[in-house]
Amino acid sequence: MLDWKERAELGKAGLDDLLKRAFVALEIEFSPYQAKEMKARHWKIRTPEKWDARPLKHAKLPTAPNIWVKEEDIEKLNAWENDFGIPIAVAHFFDQEAFAVALSKVSAFRQNYMAEGADQKKLQVTTGIFAKIQDYDRVDMQGAGEQKPVFVITPAAAEKIGDISGVTVSSQVDLSGSKKYVSHVIFTGGKIEICPGFVEFLSNLSKQ
Repeated sequence: MLDWKERAELGKAGLDDLLKRAFVALEIEFSPYQAKEMKARHWKIRTPEKWDARPLKHAKLPTAPNIWVKEEDIEKLNAWENDFGIPIAVAHFFDQEAFAVALSKVSAFRQNYMAEGADQKKLQVTTGIFAKIQDYDRVDMQGAGEQKPVFVITPAAAEKIGDISGVTVSSQVDLSGSKKYVSHVIFTGGKIEICPGFVEFLSNLSKQ
């Protein structure tokens, strides 16, 4: 631990230079769920051996604090990575916990999933990453909606960022463009205790 004089010297000598170049970019979203209370929080990845011994009829997405990435965003995020030479981690925050996944891991799954002859059901259950079509409602237009392909990363396939405590949950009511009242869940306050493994995850990601 540095004392205040040492921190001041660090700021003068090298902190500005250090911050001129980011080593990892974070794309962050949040969902209004109590992570640890979700039905399949501790869902486990099935090994290829267990799958081969007993294949499943369906690759059922577990109800867990999952990270969601729209298929349409992957190309844009990959292009940003290539342009700036900075790896991206997608982070998702909930009440109680937060998780992250490297964009490169999602991109690799997407490529394997779309490959000709891929066993898509096996691939999903043995990686912990799932593909689905999700309905999205537009709160600004009554009755309007659209479907988009998404990739859903379970906690079993993600890196835990840390535990979150002290969050205050409230609601906000807005008026949509169609004059319909809509409500939103709002998180305020709280603090996160970062897992040591997440620091190592970022360090390894920055070396890619």
